[in-house]
Amino acid sequence: MNSSGKITVFTLLGMIIILGASALAGFFIMFRGSEITVVPDVNGMQLEEALITIQDKGLTSKIQLRYSQDPGDKGKILDQQPSPGSIRRAGKAVTLSVSRGAVIDKIGDYTGWNLQDLKTHFMTLFSTYGTFITIKEPVITVYSKEPRGTIIQQKPLPGTPVTSYTQLELIVSQGPEDAVISVPTFKGMNFQEALLQVTGMNIPFAFSFRDRMGAEKPGTVVSQTPEAESEVRRGTMMQLQIIPPAPENGKVFGLLERSLPDYPVPITLKYQIIDPVGNRTEVFSTKTKGGVIAIPYFVEADSILILLADDKEIVNFTVKKEN
Repeated sequence: MNSSGKITVFTLLGMIIILGASALAGFFIMFRGSEITVVPDVNGMQLEEALITIQDKGLTSKIQLRYSQDPGDKGKILDQQPSPGSIRRAGKAVTLSVSRGAVIDKIGDYTGWNLQDLKTHFMTLFSTYGTFITIKEPVITVYSKEPRGTIIQQKPLPGTPVTSYTQLELIVSQGPEDAVISVPTFKGMNFQEALLQVTGMNIPFAFSFRDRMGAEKPGTVVSQTPEAESEVRRGTMMQLQIIPPAPENGKVFGLLERSLPDYPVPITLKYQIIDPVGNRTEVFSTKTKGGVIAIPYFVEADSILILLADDKEIVNFTVKKEN
């Protein structure tokens, strides 16, 4: 083989060697880039710590922000995809859901709001993100010049940071103390219906009874003071006289009469009945500032009558069968 041929052969061999070396290098680079790794568990970590942990595993990150129920979760990882323990090749992305905190991060100014409007607002707001602010019950009510149901004071104050579950304590207007109301007609009404109506008005009341006269219907209201359709101040006592209901086997009629303490602000008074087999029924819930109260009952013997003042039991009376 002459010199020219030898040069050509060596040239070709050199090119083959170079191409082989390049291919081998590319193979090793590709192999290195395809190393597998285990996805770490970063749930609950702060974002910065999670990013470092994922980077150390040769993975990348994608971030999604969303609100969470707990205000203290702000900046924490709520979820990750793929899940911890998954096998992935280096360079692949892990999607992180990061908390933006609660949808409300501080207490708003709710003075001047109507109480029911605020309850509806919270119900709508928290239907998606979960409840972390609630209104403390029972709500304190006071007489004021503001319209009935208007929020006058609140605690915590506006601007207070929300860092955990919070109860909002409110003072709500009951309207002017000397507001005039129109007295409805109770005469002729069944005494149980009358009881529900008068307690729903949140006004003082007392029942009494007398024997039936003539064609009077048992169990109905036969007189009332003040008279129907008269106009009186809101705090005026409503006195209703009834005829006892017709006797029923095993049932006892009477009046639960008590003199309640005078309360500085209206409290929630609840009346409940526990029947002889233990079933509890709430008959009514009303607002009162205390004083004399007389509630008619017609229940089975051995029933228990309960009065609760702001959910604290103040009366527990067992009805006994008449001799």
